[in-house]
Amino acid sequence: NFMSDPATYKADGSGNNFSHLQGWNATNGSKQNELLYCWGCHTNAGTGELRNPGAITETYSPGTPGDPATVVAYPNIGKSNTCMTCHLGREVGDVIKNDQDADGVRGFINSHYLAAGGTVFGKTGYTFGNRDYDSTPKGFVHDKLGVSATGNAAADAYIAQNGLSTSGPCAACHLGSEKLGAKTSHTYSPFSEYAAGDVALNPLCVTCHTSRGAGSNAKSAWFEATWKTRSDAALEALRAQLDNRGMYFFNAHPYFYQGAGGSGGAFTNWAGVFGVAEWKDAMGTAFNYNLLAHDPGAVAHNRYYVRRLVYDSIDKLDDGILNYSVSATLNALDGAVATYKNDAIAFLINSAGTAGTASERY
Repeated sequence: NFMSDPATYKADGSGNNFSHLQGWNATNGSKQNELLYCWGCHTNAGTGELRNPGAITETYSPGTPGDPATVVAYPNIGKSNTCMTCHLGREVGDVIKNDQDADGVRGFINSHYLAAGGTVFGKTGYTFGNRDYDSTPKGFVHDKLGVSATGNAAADAYIAQNGLSTSGPCAACHLGSEKLGAKTSHTYSPFSEYAAGDVALNPLCVTCHTSRGAGSNAKSAWFEATWKTRSDAALEALRAQLDNRGMYFFNAHPYFYQGAGGSGGAFTNWAGVFGVAEWKDAMGTAFNYNLLAHDPGAVAHNRYYVRRLVYDSIDKLDDGILNYSVSATLNALDGAVATYKNDAIAFLINSAGTAGTASERY
């Protein structure tokens, strides 16, 4: 219903029409129940014709009723616009920045789930000060796949040859999976099984990540053993810093509590962390953890953006100042206790930089 006409969709759902479901009527609904049918994405499930919502301009509801809404205009990414309608999260970091709460004592503003599309475009997280979050100078091209030239000749040729030039990044990467030579597009996996037990990146991905295709077992040997392990370790480091400030994550709404394991009631005194003037930064550090903990593929979607959100959150939490202190903080940990230490350092700290300066941050 939303994708049929995003501009006129009624947010209260009063105009929804589910007449494609068996026996549906507006009063009693339908006995045919499933979270998402083919018709969610397709106007015609038989022919595969996609809905065409156009470029998505998302209006994120304010954290406090009556405050300014946060509006993010996402680019037109062709067929992947369909994916973006759901995969943008419920809130983004700027919702916190636009909140007008005066005393910093309030409920947690929660990204909810399904924010991967917004993360690809670097729009979901809470950002700090005037720090840079643009991944493009680091060679990031995921946002260009199936949209425009990436600058990688092999990737661009594969996209052209396989009719993916208007697919956008979501469809181009997630609808190209194979299992032992057979297409398995609607598993939405970025991995293909090339031989029994050999699960590696999809063919399009291999045009850039050339050593991660057939024969590499890259899903477990590279992605899970390296990047996922390191990014998860970085999140553990962030969680430890949140704990130190009395903001205890527990994976049930409202997500941050006054005691470990969801005890002590909801954490609401954000002003008590750094003071009233910086309550938004306090909530922002928690927001970034919750956002990334609920997007297990974030490190693949936009690695440098994720690194910077986690780095800056720790940098603020460890001593209350944004001063490039993360290397010192992590290196001071007892690795026998903080078993995440080395992997967190590998993910967050640029070994080619100088500790204590901006160059230690990727």
